[in-house]
Amino acid sequence: MPLAKKIRRIALVIALLIVVVVIAGYFVLRSAAFHRYVIGKVNQKIQQSTGGRSEIGSYTFDLRPLVITVNRLVIHGTEPADTMPLFQSERITLGLKLVSLLHGKVDLNDIQIDHPVINVVVDRNSQTNVPHPQSKSSSSTSIWDLGIQRLLIANGEIYYSSKATPLNADLHELLTRVQYDFIRQQYVGELSYRNGHLRFGTYNPIDHDLNSHFTASRSGMSFDPLVLRVASSELSLRAAVQNYSQPSLNGNYRVVLHTEDFRRMLRNTSLPLGTVTVAGSLSYQQIPGRPPLEAFVSTGQVSSPGLTLETSTLRAAVYRISGDYEVKNGDFIARNLRAALLGGELNANLSVHDVAVKRVSSLRASLKGISIQEAQRQSPRARCSGKARVVFAGFAQRHIHSGSRPRPTQCPSSAQRTRSG
Repeated sequence: MPLAKKIRRIALVIALLIVVVVIAGYFVLRSAAFHRYVIGKVNQKIQQSTGGRSEIGSYTFDLRPLVITVNRLVIHGTEPADTMPLFQSERITLGLKLVSLLHGKVDLNDIQIDHPVINVVVDRNSQTNVPHPQSKSSSSTSIWDLGIQRLLIANGEIYYSSKATPLNADLHELLTRVQYDFIRQQYVGELSYRNGHLRFGTYNPIDHDLNSHFTASRSGMSFDPLVLRVASSELSLRAAVQNYSQPSLNGNYRVVLHTEDFRRMLRNTSLPLGTVTVAGSLSYQQIPGRPPLEAFVSTGQVSSPGLTLETSTLRAAVYRISGDYEVKNGDFIARNLRAALLGGELNANLSVHDVAVKRVSSLRASLKGISIQEAQRQSPRARCSGKARVVFAGFAQRHIHSGSRPRPTQCPSSAQRTRSG
């Protein structure tokens, strides 16, 4: 037999054997016995790595593309059997990439988690339902070495309930989308949620949403921007973190506070009504042995068109509020604080030394051009003595300095005839 025919026959035999093996392996992979075997092994590995008992409804394995789909994964923590489990997901899809057929090396290329629900419960002894792994992992693989190109978490929910502290929280429509940028060698993604609720004790729950865009690399991470909305108030942050082992942070922020949100949440009608805007920059450099507050620096401005205080006996308004502030070396300093009230103008400077521990305060303030008529109008039940007297009240551990004293002012006749309420 010619050599060419022998080689051709051997090749056909090898190809036929490969086809038979592949077909046999394909049906083995899809057999019910092998299906149960795989689920048992996966449940065993999950329990070893998390310490929690797991359940898998079913799974599918597709060769082209190389995809594993896990349906209905549930992981139980230490919570009671009749309560929501620690983790559950309708579907988890894992896209794989065959790196080496010879060595059987496969990389995780794509992860998609549909409708994950996390439920964390804290008992009266401050113990959570998060179990402890049965064995410690010896792997030192970095997230940057996993080679994951895309991560998608869609329609997620998180619940938190604590009996140790009266705190309950939940958030919905959790979305995390991350894509790897090969050119810049960094992850680019977004993280958002909607319909978040936070409730502490007997206070009213407060609604909150989050929307953020971020990049992350081996050297650092940045948010541009991160927007947190609490009721009608809003925090906008743009910041970059460098060096994960000894982090440094730089950024800027803008906060718009609608005080009515917190008045409603705290059920405290004595809080003033209005809008306050705070905007500034911040920086932080971790220094071993130094308290975090001493390494934190922030400078900015505060402003408000006006705040109104309404009680059963008083209706007072403060307008055109503005000032500068600085947090540095653990101290807080507010300069050029200005406001219009009682027909006059308030000017003040405030400093608080060692905010975290000693809290030594110093206040210098002056109030000029106030109107007794305006004071009488805002507090009609108050009795006028015929002279204007300004009282500065503050909280200081050691020092309070008052500024210029107001001049005695004659009370108008209409004020003299006012009776005490």
